[in-house]
Amino acid sequence: MIRASTWALAVAFCFACTAAAQTVSEETPGPSDEEAVKAAVTHFLTAIGNHDLDALPPMFTDNANIGSVRFREGQWVTKTYTFEEFYSRLKAQENPARYQEPVSHFTVHVENGGLAFVRAKATLIRDNQARLNNIDYFTLMKVGEEWRFLSASYVATRVAK
Repeated sequence: MIRASTWALAVAFCFACTAAAQTVSEETPGPSDEEAVKAAVTHFLTAIGNHDLDALPPMFTDNANIGSVRFREGQWVTKTYTFEEFYSRLKAQENPARYQEPVSHFTVHVENGGLAFVRAKATLIRDNQARLNNIDYFTLMKVGEEWRFLSASYVATRVAK
């Protein structure tokens, strides 16, 4: 016959083993994941600002989307595109303006080494002048060893003059 104290000890041991196994089986993202995600975002913002369109498709997953919210003429205007629609619109532009969009602050959450959520606070600079304050939001998924965009969205407001 098993005593109650022995039974309680056995149950506690089982719970401890289960908790330890869960901790070991769930990967904790290291700084390398966070840095790789930041590098992917920076690479995207640099490529799009330089109108390096050939660099864009490999950065995105199948069925990716792009969204924007801008304050124009006193009202908020929202737009959504599939990546293919967005890419076609970029390719159709004649003499597109080049710009830089340096990120001043990143917030990155990496989940189990395979999904990342990014908030990037940036300023769009064209002709050496700050034009827009952007808050960019990205969802990235790890495909093989590469981080790819599932979605890219941003909110843009004009810089006060």
